[in-house]
Amino acid sequence: MYANDYDGFIPTGGNPTWTLEVPSIWRLVTSSEPGYVGLGILSMGWRETGKGKYLPDLAFFLCPSITKHFYWPRKYYHRTWIYQWFEYPTVDTNNKGYINYARNIRPYSDVNLRNETRSKVDLCAKKGLIWVADNLGYYAWNYGSPPGSEGYNHVTRRDLLPAGMNLLFFDGSVKWINDANHRLLYTYRYNCYGTESFWLLTQNNFK
Repeated sequence: MYANDYDGFIPTGGNPTWTLEVPSIWRLVTSSEPGYVGLGILSMGWRETGKGKYLPDLAFFLCPSITKHFYWPRKYYHRTWIYQWFEYPTVDTNNKGYINYARNIRPYSDVNLRNETRSKVDLCAKKGLIWVADNLGYYAWNYGSPPGSEGYNHVTRRDLLPAGMNLLFFDGSVKWINDANHRLLYTYRYNCYGTESFWLLTQNNFK
């Protein structure tokens, strides 16, 4: 939670160009920019040592209940892809890594979601903001409506959990939200980017 945090400010996790893609952990586009994005800093050093600095195995980033039949999970959200490309040192069109968890980027991004601003963990905690959600919903333009119909986690009951999601808040607490048919994502728009209204929800919305 406090990876690379030495002063109470939220670490952005590297490459600001791709910060708005909330499930990204690695995106090496040019040799002049760092490849880490978001939660990727938790596994820094994995490729060199076989063990991440704070989170030892990249598999922890992949939810066991992920749905396999949608396009994006088949292409990007699996071990083979993430093991191949995380911290891959050469610029390549495929050099990117995604996970099944979405993070709130609003507290530390400007209005254009490109440039880092400074925000503290304790201030976000006082506001009751969501930090990470273990359910990822994409706008499913290829698969019908409503938006967010690619809600990936906890939909096939493979992990024996009901439909819904865990929410990690900035105060460190975690709450399970029952959300049959993923209406939460539909109502507040999908949460795959930082602009959706989902990320404006707080702990008060889930009492």
